[in-house]
Amino acid sequence: MLVPLVTAISLILPTSALAVPSAPVYALAPAEADVYATVKVDAEGFGEVGSKVQTRVVQEAESTLASEGIKKRSGVSDMVVFIKVTPPPSGDEGYVLGIAVSHLGQPITEVSETPCELCVEDELIEMVDAKVRELAPQMRAHMAEVAAQAPEPEPEPEPEPEPEPEPEPEPADTPKGMGGKGKAGVALVALGATGAIAGAVMAARKPSQKSPDIGYELLDTRPPGYAFLGVGGALLVTGAVLLALDVRERKRRKPAETAVAPLFGPGAVGLQWAGRF
Repeated sequence: MLVPLVTAISLILPTSALAVPSAPVYALAPAEADVYATVKVDAEGFGEVGSKVQTRVVQEAESTLASEGIKKRSGVSDMVVFIKVTPPPSGDEGYVLGIAVSHLGQPITEVSETPCELCVEDELIEMVDAKVRELAPQMRAHMAEVAAQAPEPEPEPEPEPEPEPEPEPEPADTPKGMGGKGKAGVALVALGATGAIAGAVMAARKPSQKSPDIGYELLDTRPPGYAFLGVGGALLVTGAVLLALDVRERKRRKPAETAVAPLFGPGAVGLQWAGRF
């Protein structure tokens, strides 16, 4: 049961907003345009009963907006529907309904103040539905106009073409010349050849007297000559093996342009160097 209430009227909008000129007639916004709004209700003039009235008015206004294609949202760029419900000034039972719509802080509809003396709460809710439904076309048209005036988004820059992959560097030529085994082999062949020549010379000499006065003491260089020959021959063979290994390794990397090999022959020992020019 509602108690008779003292009447007064005011809107949530500031006093200066009440002098809003008559709103122009708007065409309906395109059906595909998304429109959003939030509802704010003030019913503090009814005291303890005000919270109940506020809840019902909010629910009815949001339901009506949804049926008109206006979705509920409270974003910064969305419209706001201000509703204030106050007791009538006569002191009788009833309500005075004030309603206005703003966007970005500016009113977009004329202020509507509708008294409903001797009305019960259900009749107030029916009046809220009618007033919100009346304002919905103007709200959609306003947002359609805002969307039409918005600058077109700049086209996204075309992606830069991917750089062509750099060609892989050609493998460097295998260094020419002998490796460590080849150099060691040359040294051993040279040393072995020297020892073998010296040994051959010493082995070829016939024994001779150390002194003309002493005939039984002979100087015989053949034993050390044979030793030199043996050592020199061993060094020659070792050096030749190292050279052969080095040549084979270089052939695997790149065909050799030069080659070194030991030389043996009747009355001659040495190195043979062959090359392609």
